[in-house]
Amino acid sequence: MLRAGLNEMVARWHDLKSGGESVAKRDKIIIVVLVVLIIGGGVIFRFSGCFSDMERIPPQTEDNIPSQADPSAVLKRRNYLRSILSGAVQSPGIYELPSGARVHDAVDKAGGPTADADLEKN
Repeated sequence: MLRAGLNEMVARWHDLKSGGESVAKRDKIIIVVLVVLIIGGGVIFRFSGCFSDMERIPPQTEDNIPSQADPSAVLKRRNYLRSILSGAVQSPGIYELPSGARVHDAVDKAGGPTADADLEKN
């Protein structure tokens, strides 16, 4: 049934392109409903909180960007890495770690492994 409706809409679209009949009121309503559903779904996904358990890293502002007058500040600022942790850890998310950090340091920062984590796998 859905496929038949889509085929009918495609046929009408081709008619419109070739100068055939005008867009029917029903077709306009369908198009408006589809647009509203797509936009609404995007808004719901954006604000649903599905990423709420991740640690938020503040954006760079003029206050936290190192000044050019102090070169050591630049070196200190770049002496870290950002790591995305997912899978069998207690708190998946994005974490800042020192540049010499190892995998176990990242897992510890994420709250440690979960009970079902396979720590023996290579």
